[in-house]
Amino acid sequence: FDLGSSALRLEALHQAEETSTQVATSRITLVQETSKQYGLLIFTPVQDNATGVLKTRGHTLGVFRIGTMVSYAREGINEHVSLHVFDTNDSGNVLHSDTHLETVEEVNKIGNVIWTTLWVGGREWNIGVQVTPSFRNE
Repeated sequence: FDLGSSALRLEALHQAEETSTQVATSRITLVQETSKQYGLLIFTPVQDNATGVLKTRGHTLGVFRIGTMVSYAREGINEHVSLHVFDTNDSGNVLHSDTHLETVEEVNKIGNVIWTTLWVGGREWNIGVQVTPSFRNE
């Protein structure tokens, strides 16, 4: 797959090179994705300073399925707890929601949610942990 054929991928690749830092894309559908979940790529520049001039030699690439990441993160967490992930840098777009909610406002409307921030490849993610109504009714 040509990473330069996608504007989102190419933008992150250029940003990683320009800033000499790890950079994540906004949510994307991975080329190899067969289910309905978003993914992201993280580019890290590989640089050489042998001549006294910092020069980018290439990039490493991490490919991540967000739903799979959340599944691993929630191992051992009560089934009555929902996890929600939103990308603040991408207009608050949903990256994952256990209850298929699309906005922070929809999650807050249900209530009983605690929010925290996680930085991923230069992107700000809002992570919501929410006790489900079924748990409150037990």
